[in-house]
Amino acid sequence: MLMLEPPLRLAHPILYLLQRQQRQRLQAMQLRQQAQQPQVQRSLLQLRRQQVRLQVQLQAQQQMRQQVQPLVQQQQQLTQQLRLARFLRQLALQRVPVRRP
Repeated sequence: MLMLEPPLRLAHPILYLLQRQQRQRLQAMQLRQQAQQPQVQRSLLQLRRQQVRLQVQLQAQQQMRQQVQPLVQQQQQLTQQLRLARFLRQLALQRVPVRRP
């Protein structure tokens, strides 16, 4: 005669309760994840939009920098020329004789 083992619930009630509790926790966690899914997708969409905006801003800044760089160099050259002109004018006003070799 074949002896069947009693169900886990009867043979090991504590183990059965622990397994049942674990299954319930897993189901609750899965439900929470499913409930959060639309929120996560919205957040991802917002992040993608923000990334696109930042990329556009970065490209605009790089373009601006390329356009401004020659102007900055020109301004620096003009500033040096102006300083030299002021210095030479001061020398002329002081009527400092220039020694020539």
